[in-house]
Amino acid sequence: MNYVLVIGGDLLACKEIKYNLQDNITSVYYIQSIDEAIHMMQKKVYTLVILDACLSHNGGTALIKQIRKMNPMPILALSETANTADKVAALKCGADDVLTRPYDLEECLARAHALIRRYTQLNQITERGYALV
Repeated sequence: MNYVLVIGGDLLACKEIKYNLQDNITSVYYIQSIDEAIHMMQKKVYTLVILDACLSHNGGTALIKQIRKMNPMPILALSETANTADKVAALKCGADDVLTRPYDLEECLARAHALIRRYTQLNQITERGYALV
C-alpha cells in the first residue's frame, strides 16, 4: 500500500489531489498545518509528500529540510512562483520535483505517480539486497 500526504493551505486543491490520486493501492491524506504534518510523519512512513510551499514564510525550504531528515520519501513541492531561484532552492533543500502554480491537475498526478513508482521500485531493489559488482 502506498501512503501519500498532501500538505497545503488550499483545501479545495488538497481535496482535488486526494480524490484523483487515491485508488485501491494508494491512500491519500491531506492536512493544512505544518505542525500536524510533522506529527503525522513521525507516526507513519509515507511513499510521497506533496507540499504546498506557500505554507511557510521561507517558501517551504525549512520544512523540506525537516522532512528530508525524517525519511527519504519523495517530495513534490507546489510553488506559487515560477522564479528559477525559488525552484532551485527547493530542489537543493531536498525536494525531488517542483511544480509551479497554476498547474494542470493531470500533470501534478503524473508527476506524483512517477515519484511513487520510482520510490517503490528503488525500495524493492534495496529489500532484495542485490549488490552491483
